[in-house]
Parts: sequence; C-alpha cells; structure tokens
Amino acid sequence: MRRREWEGACGAWAPSLALRFQSLSHAPLTPHPHPPSSLGVLSTLSASGAPSGSVVQYATDPATSRLILSLSTLSAHTRELAADGRCSLTVLSPWGFGSMADARVTLGGLLAAPLPASEAARARAAYLAAHPDAFWADFGDFAWWGLDPATPGAAARAVLGFGRAGSVPGPAWAATPVDPVSAFSAPVCGHMNADHGDAVVAMVASTGLPGRVVGAAMRKVDALGFDAVAQVAVEEDGEKKGGRPMPPVSVPVRVPFPRRADGRKELKEVLVELTKAAKGGG
Repeated sequence: MRRREWEGACGAWAPSLALRFQSLSHAPLTPHPHPPSSLGVLSTLSASGAPSGSVVQYATDPATSRLILSLSTLSAHTRELAADGRCSLTVLSPWGFGSMADARVTLGGLLAAPLPASEAARARAAYLAAHPDAFWADFGDFAWWGLDPATPGAAARAVLGFGRAGSVPGPAWAATPVDPVSAFSAPVCGHMNADHGDAVVAMVASTGLPGRVVGAAMRKVDALGFDAVAQVAVEEDGEKKGGRPMPPVSVPVRVPFPRRADGRKELKEVLVELTKAAKGGG
C-alpha cells in the first residue's frame, strides 16, 4: 500500500476506533484512576487571571484518593492558591510518556487552604512514604495540602491516547477501583514482546490496520485490552525512493479484549484466545 493510500485509509479507520472507545463508560475507560506518586504540573490562577504552571511532587492517599502536596508559602503557586483555590494537577502515564499517544490525566478541583492539623499527620505519612528524601517538607514554610477528587465540583479529564478521551465528575473518579492488571503490566509486556512477538504482531494486525504489520510491541496492558506500537510497511509513491524501500511507519494501536481480565489467570486466557483467533485457529 502506498503512503497516500495508507494515510487515507488510516483517516477513515481512526474515527471508528474513537467511537469504539467512546461507547465505553468513563469508569472502565480509566486503567489507573489513582495515579501513583510522582511528578505533576500544578496549574493555578495568577493575579492577572492567567494560568500558571509549576512542577510539583505529589503522593496519593490510597484510602481517600486525595492527592497530597507539600507547598511552601514562599512559592508563587501557594500565594495564588491562597487568593483563588481553583486549580488542576496534570500527571503523565506511569508507564512512560513519549508522545501524544500516551496517557495523561488532569484532576481539577479546589485547594482553598492547607489541611487541618488533624489530617496533616496522615498526609505527611503518605507523602514521605512516596518521597522519603523530601526532608524539606518539614521546613517551617511548608504545609500539607490535599486535592480531593471527591469534593463537589471536582472533575477528572483522562486522555489515554488518540480517540480515547473523556471527562468524569471527581466523586465518580475517586470511587473507581484501581485497575487490577496495571500492577503487573510491565512484566507481562516484557514477556510477550520477548517470547511471543509473533502473537503480538498477529493480535495487532487483527485490529484492521491498513497496510501490512511487520512488527509490533506491547506497551501497556490493563483489564480491558492493551496498547501497542505497530510497524506498518508503507511504500512511497513512485515505488522506491533512492533505490531502497521506505522504512515502516510507527502507529499506536489499541487492542481491546473480548471481555474483562481481572487477574493473571484471566489475562493469560484472553491473550491465548485473541492469539488463536488472530492466527485463524480459534
């Protein structure tokens, strides 16, 4: 298939993929609703009303889904929160963020004031468990803040890749359980790519990608399916350029499962089933 034909076919294929995922409810759309402790971008409102972003560390309180931050009164974002508590925290995929095809989540809500003393000890424990080297969190100018997605008016916006985006009220987000498969996504993907590469190619090709899939690698698996990057053979117009074939094109792909896989056993079963079907044996 030539490049322009492939791009045209892909243009028709992408919207159908988007509709497939938009048909899912927002709760299952989220493979990991409680982001693991890491870095994020805290967006606040400056005195002029313009948004202002700062990179911050955060931790998650697993019991409440509250995102814990340690903020200094010397920082501009803390002063801005004191004046207007409306804010958002954007976090990127814990499985790696390399392009716009990767997952990110923005949690919006209110940080009107530091947590009361009765809740500070719990927040400190959660934060230091995630960031044990954060000695500065006990300095006098720092206080504990909590972005609670269950607060009325809070909302979450998840973008899990092309055509896979949605918003959900914060309380519904907070009530969604953590995906049971995401915890062992990395070893499963590593095993499949190293030992069952032909199966990964077959499953990816079965999604109906235009062109010939010559390679594929699983990047992340969750209870509803897996994300992969496919290598698709595409010919340049005019056959070959410079006497050599054009290199394959990298395409992000979502492979949905026929049913949920809520554990290792179920995941293995559904991957075997998909592989057999893709290879014409099931």
